[in-house]
Amino acid sequence: MDWRNDRNEPKIGSRPAGDGSVGVSSAVTVTFTTTYSVYTRFVLVGTMTAKSVLIADDDPGVRGLFRLTLEKAGYQVMEAANGKEAMRVLHERAVHLVLIDLVMPEQEGLETIPQIKAGFPATKMIAISGAFGGAFLAAAEALGADAVLLKPIQPDILLGTVRQVLGD
Repeated sequence: MDWRNDRNEPKIGSRPAGDGSVGVSSAVTVTFTTTYSVYTRFVLVGTMTAKSVLIADDDPGVRGLFRLTLEKAGYQVMEAANGKEAMRVLHERAVHLVLIDLVMPEQEGLETIPQIKAGFPATKMIAISGAFGGAFLAAAEALGADAVLLKPIQPDILLGTVRQVLGD
């Protein structure tokens, strides 16, 4: 799209048209003044689609803290209260990463990890647990978790591990 007129000056009120894509975008508005006029130019700086993270944990407080941390960093976040709900979400939509607690009601994380690996091999997983001093975390790695974290987890450690596993 041409934002300049025939004298190579920005056209007043010109801006790029949206392409209808869903994602996070940023734009910069540049305004400058000449002797006769004020010009405004909108410049599309970049567009990125947020990566999606599914938090599977039976503790709503943990899910809330993780959600807040990840959404603030630009991730799209979904929640599940157990492994069964996590599998339902995975069947409904694409997910880049699952943060999965190992001890949950109905279907535990240790049960769910092999199901995710078999049905969604491109989906990354971070196993989390505080139960029994994190004794099950080694089993989670053996079953296919890409990383493990011992609860309680500091937000900066969570975010750093998520970025590392996703390659961000």
